[in-house]
Amino acid sequence: MTIATQSAKPKGTLKRWAIHRGIESAARIGRLLGSGRRYLARCEVTRDIAYGPLAEQRLDVYRPAGVGGMLPVLLYVHGGGFSFCSKETHWSFASRYALMGFVVFNIDYRLAPTHKFPAAFDDAARALAWVREQAPKYGGDASRIVIAGESAGGNLTASLVAASCYRLSHPSAAALFDSAPPIVAALPACAVLQVTDMARFKRRKESLPDWIAAQLETMEHAYLGRADHGADALFLADPLRLIEEQKPVRPLPPLFVFVGTRDFLLDDSRRLHAAVQAHGTRSELHIYPDEIHAFHALPWREATRSCWSEKRRFLQELGLVS
Repeated sequence: MTIATQSAKPKGTLKRWAIHRGIESAARIGRLLGSGRRYLARCEVTRDIAYGPLAEQRLDVYRPAGVGGMLPVLLYVHGGGFSFCSKETHWSFASRYALMGFVVFNIDYRLAPTHKFPAAFDDAARALAWVREQAPKYGGDASRIVIAGESAGGNLTASLVAASCYRLSHPSAAALFDSAPPIVAALPACAVLQVTDMARFKRRKESLPDWIAAQLETMEHAYLGRADHGADALFLADPLRLIEEQKPVRPLPPLFVFVGTRDFLLDDSRRLHAAVQAHGTRSELHIYPDEIHAFHALPWREATRSCWSEKRRFLQELGLVS
C-alpha cells in the first residue's frame, strides 16, 4: 500500500522567510541579554561535534558547569517547520534543560525542501544512536535518555519514540527498534504530529487565518514532496496516526505534552495525549490559556515560567532531576 502525499503548490514563501529571519535575530539578541548571558555562563558548552559524515550532522553539548558525576541525557530536536532554524537558534532551550541537571545534546539535521522526508528523521535517529554510544564521554548516563523538541522537533521527538516502540520496516527505524534505546521520557511541545493532510486544520476551524493555513500546506509540501511513501515509512511523518491505530510492541515512555489554546496545533496534542493514555502509558497534557505556538520560548510570560516549572516537576517525579 502507498499513500500519495499532497502536491499543492507551496505558498507563503515570503512569510516563512520573514519568520525564519525573525527567529534567528531573536536568538542572537537573546544571547546578549542579561538572562541569556547568565544561562550560558552556568553551562559548559562543546560545539559542532559530528554525529555523522554529513555537514548538517552536527550537535552541541550543554552541561551544567561545575557539576560532577554522570547526569541523565536529554536529546533536543529543534523546530522550524522542518525547513529552518538550527541548534544555534535553540541554545536557550538546551541551556535551560542543562541547568535542570541534564547533559543536553542539541542537534542539527538536514532541512527541507533541499532534503525531504525522511532525511530529518534519519538524522535524528542517527543522532540518538550516537548519543547512546558517546554520552558517557561527556558525563552522560546513556541508560537514561530523555527526548524533547518543539513543533517540527516535537514531531521528530514523537517519531523517535514511535520507532523505538513499534517495529517498522524503514531502515533507520528498524535499526532504532533493534537497539532498544533507553528512552525514559519524552516532551513533545506544541508538536505537529501528523504532517499529511495539513488542510485538516482549516476544515475543522474555518476561522483559522489563511496565512497560517498556507504555512501549514507549505510545510507539508516542503517536507513530504510529491513522492508516494509507503504507509509504514509514512508513520515516521505521522507518529500520531501510528500511536492511535496500533498497539506498541514495547511500552511507550511517559510523555509530557503541552500547548497553548491559541496554537493551531492544539488538536494534535490532545489526540496524542488520548492515544498514549489508551495504551496505559502515563501522559500529562498541559494546555495554557491564550498562549500561542511555542510560547515557552518567551521567558517574560507567566505561562512560560509555569510551563518550565511543571516540566521540572514531571522530571523530578521520574527521578531524573532534583
